[in-house]
Amino acid sequence: MRQEFLRASAIQIRQNKDHVEYQQHQDSMSIDEHSQLAVIRADEYQYFSEAADAEIDIHDILAGDTAAEISHAGSEFAELLAIEDGVLGPVSR
Repeated sequence: MRQEFLRASAIQIRQNKDHVEYQQHQDSMSIDEHSQLAVIRADEYQYFSEAADAEIDIHDILAGDTAAEISHAGSEFAELLAIEDGVLGPVSR
């Protein structure tokens, strides 16, 4: 994987180029392909909507409004610590 550092003007040029390519792909698609893509997007929307309902808001847990169902044996606690390290950076324990 190649990493690039772009200035604002280079980012705008890249975005314009990407948009032109995207539009060309959209224009080259048949009606049937557009319909299939719409079905896929609708399925994704439904999947992610259902997944969002199952999520727990960390603010509700910290406020004491929601209980977090975790245990040491099920490794959920270790996963939370890993998330904390990813968000806040490693801390000495």
